[in-house]
Amino acid sequence: KIMRNDTTGEVFIHSFAHGEKKYKLDDSNLKTIIFQKKQDKIVEEFLDVLKKEDKFFVDTSTNKMIMVSQDYQHNWRTEQVKLRLLQYHLYKLIRLVIIKNEQEEAIKPPDSLMEMILSVPNVKLNHFKGFSFVPVIRPDLSWCNEEGYDEKTGYYVVGKFNICENPTEQQMKEAFNRLWKPFSKFRFENEGIARSVFLSALMNIITLPLSETRPLFLISASKAGSGKTKIASCLSYLLIKDIITQKWQSDDKEMEKLIFSGLLKKQQFFIWDNVDENTEMSSAYLSQLSTTPKYQSRILQKSETVTVENLSIHFFTGNNVTVDADNFRRILKIYIKCETENPEEKIFPFDPIAMVKKCRNQMIDDKAPQTQAMILDMLKKMCKSANPNSFSSSAVEPNSPAAVQPTPAAVQPTPTAVQPTPTAVQPT
Repeated sequence: KIMRNDTTGEVFIHSFAHGEKKYKLDDSNLKTIIFQKKQDKIVEEFLDVLKKEDKFFVDTSTNKMIMVSQDYQHNWRTEQVKLRLLQYHLYKLIRLVIIKNEQEEAIKPPDSLMEMILSVPNVKLNHFKGFSFVPVIRPDLSWCNEEGYDEKTGYYVVGKFNICENPTEQQMKEAFNRLWKPFSKFRFENEGIARSVFLSALMNIITLPLSETRPLFLISASKAGSGKTKIASCLSYLLIKDIITQKWQSDDKEMEKLIFSGLLKKQQFFIWDNVDENTEMSSAYLSQLSTTPKYQSRILQKSETVTVENLSIHFFTGNNVTVDADNFRRILKIYIKCETENPEEKIFPFDPIAMVKKCRNQMIDDKAPQTQAMILDMLKKMCKSANPNSFSSSAVEPNSPAAVQPTPAAVQPTPTAVQPTPTAVQPT
């Protein structure tokens, strides 16, 4: 345990494993701050030191100070910083002194100072949106592929990636084939549309930081054992390097509690498994989930309302599940074809999940430039359609009544971050 002598200011390690021995530590490299009666300036100096550590942030949902760390299993997590935890870390970073008889005398940071620091973390600290286990694409379409916090997006990138910035057409084809290989043995009911929806789900994983809202995805089949959960698990491992499934709840209130608690924990990928057979998805809550960038709810057993950002992708799996008219554009369907009487007896030549786990980094590196190229192509088409020179020469006069009427071709807002198209590239 790291401790400090309040009288002498010496920092030492108290070892319980070595017979209660104390080992003195050299604190000459600690930043020295002189304690003053006006504590506002001291608070800013303390926050400056914490910011440089690159592990203390402000949670965008709760507006409280949090710390990024890894547990004993090397899983990344966030922890709210409270008074004693803050004191513990400041002991290792700062040496607080007072001037007495023209000499520096180390003192323990008072609790009142710690409380002031915890009350105003957003004065200096960066805002934390969540972890990203894939390269983060910024609004200017540049990549953040180095581990650490990215100020432009608010994400903390975990892992290092090698993205080819300007791939050739041949490299793009080879990358697509590698990316598609784990999914090549799944058969879709409508190859054109279902495959395109699946590709849009793949692209949404990379474009998560760019989109405020995104569609929900339904993976359905006529029989059990067709591989619905398996394909959703592959996508989950690609995004968060983990596979977490949850039981579908038909009650909207129960779903709201589960989703809100997940968003509070910065959960990004939800797999809602085994939707009841022959269910028609007509939930008003799911409609809100796909069209709302921020969500507000009350914390259980507390008179406290919290607003969280909806930075998540949702997949639903079930047999013969349909979608009602209100959610038809919000929930995109991927229908898997059952080629045999007993789909569970189908033998894959390889395990798709095992292949994704083995080749994940290569797949992410392959997918990133394709996503970037697709976005650039979409922007070019949008700019071209907005060019006045591209309109017909038979346009109406500016002051005519017809000029102020909305046209059916007007672009309508849609919750989908990346829209699937039936003309998606087919795997070779």
